Amino acid sequence: MARLILESAENRGREYRITGAVVIGRLKTNPIPIDDAKASREHAAVRLVGAEYMLADLDSRNGTMLNGEMVRGQARLRSGDRVAIGATEFRFVEDPEDQTRRSELAAKAAAPPPPLAAASPAPPKPEPPRAAPATARAKGPGPFERFLSIVIHVLLFILSTFVSWKVAGLLIERLMK
Repeated sequence: MARLILESAENRGREYRITGAVVIGRLKTNPIPIDDAKASREHAAVRLVGAEYMLADLDSRNGTMLNGEMVRGQARLRSGDRVAIGATEFRFVEDPEDQTRRSELAAKAAAPPPPLAAASPAPPKPEPPRAAPATARAKGPGPFERFLSIVIHVLLFILSTFVSWKVAGLLIERLMK
């Protein structure tokens, strides 16, 4: 598991696990909140991209430093790297088994695809459905259901055509007289 270890400030030694993507900044709701006046609310992010951990500056005002150099866009993180945001400094650490697993994933991604296997015969085509006997066919709506459907559609048309319910109510009242 990759993590950032706080190297400065009062919480020195505190560890933050990197799972997916984490944002570092002054906001208390950030996965890694820091109390640094030179930090933006959402200052930087660490995320796993493919098989690599990447550090990205989130257009912060004072910038993000990686091993003493300003990060432009994003930069790859390696175990032991130092990340500085204002006066706050972190050390990026990655467990050896995590590095091995990511290296294996990267090797698989770079390897050529395996050869295609011989095509298997196509499965048999299903039989088309048979028509039900004429006596078993479902009946459609009866005359009352059709009349009710027409009345509902006419009422919906009237209600949707007129702007206010009051106008529609007056029209229906006049029609009923």
